Amino acid sequence: MKVFVRLMGKILKDSNIHEFWFSLNDGASLADLLKIMEEKKGLKIDVEENPIIFINNLLINLPEGLNAQLKDLDKIIIMSPAIAGG
Repeated sequence: MKVFVRLMGKILKDSNIHEFWFSLNDGASLADLLKIMEEKKGLKIDVEENPIIFINNLLINLPEGLNAQLKDLDKIIIMSPAIAGG
């Protein structure tokens, strides 16, 4: 199966990769995708930093959402949380 990934925020600035397609095995989870992104693209998404992740426009709660099963042609958006100083 193929899934579409779009990066936004600091994650995008750190990677210089805006969007891409990934081929995954059927039944792959969000955790599987994140692991493969690190192995194949060098993109480390640290769930301890509470990234904001959407699958088909639905907000995924972490860490429970790491088990979310992906489907063919899913659209995943990963963005860093907004941080304000003051």
